[in-house]
Amino acid sequence: MPKKKILLVQDIQTQGNNTRMALEGLNYEVFVAGSGLTALVTARKAAADLILLDVALPDMEGGDLCSRFRQRDDTRSIPIVLLVGHGYTPIPFTRPEEGPDDYLQKPCTSRDLQVKIDGLLRRGMFERAALLAPKPEPAALSKPESAPVPIPALKPSQRPVLRLVPKAEAKPSIQPPPPEPAQAETTPEVIDPATGLFSRPQFEAMLSKEFKKCLRFKQQMSCIMIDLDGRKMGRTADAALIKAIIGLVQNTIREVDTAAWWTGESLIVLLPQTLRGDAVQAAARVLEAVAVYPFTWPDATRVTMSIGVAGLPDKNIDSEQKLIEAAAEMCKRALDMMVPVPESLRYEPRKWKPPASGTVKGKE
Repeated sequence: MPKKKILLVQDIQTQGNNTRMALEGLNYEVFVAGSGLTALVTARKAAADLILLDVALPDMEGGDLCSRFRQRDDTRSIPIVLLVGHGYTPIPFTRPEEGPDDYLQKPCTSRDLQVKIDGLLRRGMFERAALLAPKPEPAALSKPESAPVPIPALKPSQRPVLRLVPKAEAKPSIQPPPPEPAQAETTPEVIDPATGLFSRPQFEAMLSKEFKKCLRFKQQMSCIMIDLDGRKMGRTADAALIKAIIGLVQNTIREVDTAAWWTGESLIVLLPQTLRGDAVQAAARVLEAVAVYPFTWPDATRVTMSIGVAGLPDKNIDSEQKLIEAAAEMCKRALDMMVPVPESLRYEPRKWKPPASGTVKGKE
């Protein structure tokens, strides 16, 4: 009998490893996602039988991720268990069908996990069997045939008299105006189609939630602004080079970090639970990865990259807009302080010139 597949969405740095070992000890096949974005991608590939979702995630709330699972066709019918802490008050969903199937309080034992998961899996099997079972056709209701009622003959005085009435002219009816076509609601794009990163509206929504959480619980967070053009490169002029740099940035940052396309040729990265000093080290790793990468474009050495870092706690930053402005200001300072590469060190491809007659030296 194949193992049941469980998608565990929980922060690996907190309790993710303990829950995973407990599930594997119960003979489940476990797929782990450490953030909401990773869970949305993993759910398309894993084909899980049940989703075990933590209410506290690094990049989004567990309730919001549950609603997203319910809105997708491939995950709408998967049972979802929301892992909550002691004293958690369930937040009412806009539509009840977008909520989880059940809740489980942390910390939980292996026995609690097994009882909750097996119960939901059995209930899902019964519901699917009821949907697939053939429904009996309703019996046709038939009334007993009754004898025809004889129609009495009418006397001449009782017969109806037909009179011709002149037809009145039809008055033109006033037709109501046709209803105006309903305008389709435009929802902002989640992913930027040109780069594959989060779009700016989506990043602003995620940053707002993370910023409010940091202020409420007095936590730390950092923001990195990356400028790719250095006033020397255009996005449409060299899109392949920009995508290569974006790939290097995504491979360097952590799984819980969120990268988005900001504006012009700028990227922005949100680092939750990260001090400013640690964010500076992360920025240095990004610079090193780009510097040592063997680009194949001849003009790749002319592309500049400047990075600015800002973070909480900071007494001068009391809103997410000021956090972004502080990171952009530091990025501008880094660009102004950048020293141009000397002419002697710049890479210039040499052009082959045919030798003049009588000047070739060598052995035959």
